[in-house]
Amino acid sequence: MKNELQNCPQAGAIYGMGFIGAAIYYIGTATGFWIGVLGF
Repeated sequence: MKNELQNCPQAGAIYGMGFIGAAIYYIGTATGFWIGVLGF
């Protein structure tokens, strides 16, 4: 498994976009600043 991920650099970009998308979602739906920080 480790060798497969090293041979596929696009996997890091996909995980990065997922992380950014999750951060935008949780911060966007938060009702307050600290709730957004907690969700992130």
